[in-house]
Amino acid sequence: MSDRLSRKSALLSSFLIGPSSSCFDSTRDAPLSVDRVTIIMNLWVVAALVFALNVPFGMWRATLKKLSFRWFLSIHIPVPLVIALRVYSNLGWKPATFPVLIGAFFAGQYAGAALQRWRAGTGSSRR
Repeated sequence: MSDRLSRKSALLSSFLIGPSSSCFDSTRDAPLSVDRVTIIMNLWVVAALVFALNVPFGMWRATLKKLSFRWFLSIHIPVPLVIALRVYSNLGWKPATFPVLIGAFFAGQYAGAALQRWRAGTGSSRR
């Protein structure tokens, strides 16, 4: 059972950060190296930061008229900040990191909007 689990985690880490550069012949037999674990943890830390960064923008977006100029700004201002987080964290541009960070982006926007509606006492009504 644990052999099966280590194979799955090695496959997942290989998908996220590429093949191993260790002395093993295949990723299937390679244990998770410290670098791989660091990069995977780094991805989740950056995702948490992206989520937290987008909550205030989601709160702002909830107060604006839909499809207005400010509404678009509330969605797009965090994008360069997310790109900066990605660059400075050395995540790179692996395709497998995109769903995690994009999910964190939209989850933060949604959570912020829900929090603003809750604070305003309006429930689910929108402008």
